[in-house]
Amino acid sequence: MDTELFELACAASLRVPPKNSVGTLSEHKLHSAIKYYLQPDMEFHEVRVDGFICDAVHEDGIFEIQTASFYSLRKKLERLLPNHSVTVV
Repeated sequence: MDTELFELACAASLRVPPKNSVGTLSEHKLHSAIKYYLQPDMEFHEVRVDGFICDAVHEDGIFEIQTASFYSLRKKLERLLPNHSVTVV
């Protein structure tokens, strides 16, 4: 793990006020920090792919960050996995 990048991600997650949109309304700081670590550019956060809002997209694929309730990912993964590289964190 890149400690310096993680520290920057934590700082970024604290600076950004929560948005009232799908996926961010009840987002915890840990979730946000991981998202910034995996994809520092917030323009690629909360991106709609195949009808689902994905936490982050990157040139290597899609990142889904799930800190609880893994069952909720089932439908999303069924749709995304056939056509995309998805990493669940």
